[in-house]
Amino acid sequence: MLELPSVTLVIYDTVAPNLSTICLGDTLREVKFAEAHFWSTTSPPSDFDCLCFLTEASGSKQKDLSQLWYKIPSSVITPFVLRVEWDAGISDPEMWMDEFLEYDYVGAPWPWHQDLSVGNSGFCLLSRKLLRFLQINPKRFPFKLDWDDVLCREYRPALESEGFRWAPEELAGRFSLEYGPLRPSFGYHDCRNWPRVLSSRDRMRRLENPDPYVLSHKSWNEMLQLNPR
Repeated sequence: MLELPSVTLVIYDTVAPNLSTICLGDTLREVKFAEAHFWSTTSPPSDFDCLCFLTEASGSKQKDLSQLWYKIPSSVITPFVLRVEWDAGISDPEMWMDEFLEYDYVGAPWPWHQDLSVGNSGFCLLSRKLLRFLQINPKRFPFKLDWDDVLCREYRPALESEGFRWAPEELAGRFSLEYGPLRPSFGYHDCRNWPRVLSSRDRMRRLENPDPYVLSHKSWNEMLQLNPR
């Protein structure tokens, strides 16, 4: 099993607790982290080796995620955080590279941007130093719902001037896959990748446990139309 003693796994979610719990279990089976933190409206099974932080869903995704965003740095003691969403996961642990830890932000490149393309947050690695800096400067870098696009494009030049580093696009592509041409990567984001990266069993576990929010998700409907692996 891959061991990442300098990384804390963080899954925080108020819209898809069922699928987030499945994601948590699968991720912990692939990698041994220093700690795993699960921020959700529900607790995972008691045999999961993680710290659970119960939160309430206010009905406003913007409010829920912004509150969690500013709480996370205080709960983490490791130099890095791996943030994983309900529709993401680890695709190949052997693709891990210690070089990822040389940067403050590593996320799948967005294929639709020609510049500043490294930023998808569905499966991303962030330094605690960057998270802490954002936490203590909320007026300068306010949270917005599309925070990964804002953080990695609008805020990135100012953050780079403070010394924070984004991974080069090629390296970020080895770290994570956004939906697009299939290629080897450590992790992936977007449920439309499920037929391509998950076994039939793991895919069916997700199909049988969708949350109400997920059922109305555009990517979910597109995923259902894809041919199974």
